[in-house]
Amino acid sequence: MGVRVEWMDAKYTSVALEVEGAAWHGETEPGEEVDEEDAIPGEVGIVFGADEAVVLSGDAERVRALLARALRQVDEFEQDKRRALADEPCPARPEGGEHDWSLHEDGYGRTWATVVEGDKITAYFQGSEDWSEDGDGDLHLFCGGCMARRDVNEDSIEYL
Repeated sequence: MGVRVEWMDAKYTSVALEVEGAAWHGETEPGEEVDEEDAIPGEVGIVFGADEAVVLSGDAERVRALLARALRQVDEFEQDKRRALADEPCPARPEGGEHDWSLHEDGYGRTWATVVEGDKITAYFQGSEDWSEDGDGDLHLFCGGCMARRDVNEDSIEYL
């Protein structure tokens, strides 16, 4: 048994949501009869299209769970890339200078003035604090120039 692989460049791919019974190509008028091989078989279908088309179909809960898992993997990949940037000179600075680090806490929009000296981090609270349900409170350094990320040990932070 072989596996068929279709490569679709995300830059040139469209995405559409179709419901059960609608044609995967989205060219169905309300009430129009759709051939069985063209109809979305599950509750919903996500259609990725370019020269070819790929349809992800099933009940909404399973489709959502699969897409959420894929997004988590993309997020982890991006975080790993940002962590790798932290060990290099900042590409946004002339001649690859130092990163412009600021302390960030996932889930919060806090304003911290940040000084990094080796492994020691001094954070000066600047008086604004917004809470978000999206984050988990994870602390890290973030470079505003190149988006690099450096994980920090909370014990290395001196709050003033």
